[in-house]
Amino acid sequence: MKTIMPVLVSVISLVLVPVIGRADGVFVAPKFVWDKHKDINEPTQKAIIVFDAGQEDLILQVKYEGPVGQFGWLIPVPNLPTIQEGSMKCFYELSKFTQKKKLDAQWEQYKSAALGTADDQPAEPSVKVLEIKTVGAYETAVLEANDSSALEKWLNDNHFYIPPDKFDVIAGYIKEHYYFVAVKINFSKWFPGLPSTPDKLAAGELNPLQIHFASDRCVFPLRISSINGTPSEVQFYVLASEPLLEQVLYEKQLPLIYSNDMARAESYAQKREQLLAQMDAKTEEMRKKRGLPSIPPSLYDNDQEQLNQSIRETPILDPDEALQFAKATDVDLPECTREIPRLARRSWWIAKDTWTFQPADMYDLDFGPALPVFAETLGSKYGYIALGAMNSVGVDAIPILIAAMQSPNRMARADAASILDQQIYTSDPQIQAVALSWLTNAEPKVRRMAIYVLADKPGKKPVDIMPLVPLLSDKDADVREAAAWVISHSPDAGKNAPIFHKMLLDPNPAVRISALRVIQLTSLPIDHSELLPFFKIPDRRAIGISTAYFGNANGHYDLTDEQAIPLLQNAEPVGRLIGLRILGQHADARAIELACPLLNDTNPAVKYAAKETMQKMTGQDFMNYLPTQ
Repeated sequence: MKTIMPVLVSVISLVLVPVIGRADGVFVAPKFVWDKHKDINEPTQKAIIVFDAGQEDLILQVKYEGPVGQFGWLIPVPNLPTIQEGSMKCFYELSKFTQKKKLDAQWEQYKSAALGTADDQPAEPSVKVLEIKTVGAYETAVLEANDSSALEKWLNDNHFYIPPDKFDVIAGYIKEHYYFVAVKINFSKWFPGLPSTPDKLAAGELNPLQIHFASDRCVFPLRISSINGTPSEVQFYVLASEPLLEQVLYEKQLPLIYSNDMARAESYAQKREQLLAQMDAKTEEMRKKRGLPSIPPSLYDNDQEQLNQSIRETPILDPDEALQFAKATDVDLPECTREIPRLARRSWWIAKDTWTFQPADMYDLDFGPALPVFAETLGSKYGYIALGAMNSVGVDAIPILIAAMQSPNRMARADAASILDQQIYTSDPQIQAVALSWLTNAEPKVRRMAIYVLADKPGKKPVDIMPLVPLLSDKDADVREAAAWVISHSPDAGKNAPIFHKMLLDPNPAVRISALRVIQLTSLPIDHSELLPFFKIPDRRAIGISTAYFGNANGHYDLTDEQAIPLLQNAEPVGRLIGLRILGQHADARAIELACPLLNDTNPAVKYAAKETMQKMTGQDFMNYLPTQ
């Protein structure tokens, strides 16, 4: 009887470690419950790949349901293999480990008829049977072939059926000088005491097979699976001394992940808009019941629109789609270490994934270093996906990220800076050694990140603020704020107070605001005469900081009507609102005179505040006031 041959398939595996969010309150991590169905029962084929120092181990397991006599399994490998019985314990252990790693990161990332032997089945000169061996429940043969016709005859003679139109796949492996492992089920192991008739196998797991061979690359023979002509869902784990991935498959996933993440961003923006609209409607309803006038459009409505637009344009990465990794030692994987002793006494990077392959998409997978591939993605619209993966690698990614900081691609530098701007990186000696040179980088995100790196001195040593002072004049607001924040938290800030007071007279308003921010954060003395000029600057922060010095616990401002005039004339609506509050404190004729023009203000919130202020000062109803033509 011809045999049906389930041929092993695989896919690059990546441990998914979601990004942890922060919020106020106490979090209680959920109890870990292993989902065996997801990792063990669902995939039709599973593989563990261990690669290091030119040696590869494959632990392979497939599902099979059908007559035992029709089971055959052909596995091509690039070098002469050794074969031994594998264990499902490794799959169980890796499944539990990676599932638990994912949860932790969210909370703080088959014998039919005996095979022919050299005695009873003479081999053609072009096919050598190098070894025949019983391995657990299997009968295995290791073959070497240099002629596709001869190998086809051997397979047919031994009841391995390959459709004639598919044999070019086998021929391709022969040209590449691959060896073949031919496998059948050993009847005496599966059905002791029963006649050797084809009995039905129960659906479920067949015992794994472990194959070891030399290889200069981490490979997996997926192409041969196309012979079956059917799709196959495959799950596998890749263990190596560095994070590995299959680049073609990675690049194939990027557009799909990006499309899903953009759809997720759009959905989030829509829900946010709906929530804000519902909140506004409830507020209006409450005011109406109390007989209060309607509130005009918010002063910050434009800000909300800009924020929602930014959300729509920024893909939101789903942790379940993130290409991420986890690190483990023999302590984490005792069962795997027993099966593969070379896992002992060192750490290994684990990648895990599940993928469904169509026959036309099956090719031999070639796993290479992941970090250089991610570095190439930086600066593209998929850069955020690479960052998610690199973040799971942690400090091991630092050399690649430092190299990315030298990229001529501005966005690549910005991407690298955005991940390095985290405490696990900023205190690293490699980053500390080069951060000073980044203060003059053309990319603002790089300069900002460098500021925080220099502030994160090992041993909490005081930061030298002098290289940061020029950045108070930076053209980027975020860089200026970062410099002001770090400088103000240095014990040397007070010693340099004259520098900051001199900067209050700088012709550039942005520089004056940065200096004021340092003085505010450092609680340095400042004269009121130095603050009044800030009332003229059309900037919310400048207005907020400078007027706060004149406020008291009751919300009143120690300012006169005349001192409020620059605020009333400020192009920034916040200034006009504060100016109206100051006028309302006095309610004199001059205050009424100054407030009256704002009844026609172009900003709805300011116009509304002017009506309320005029009504409070005069006792007349201005809520129905119509502007003059």
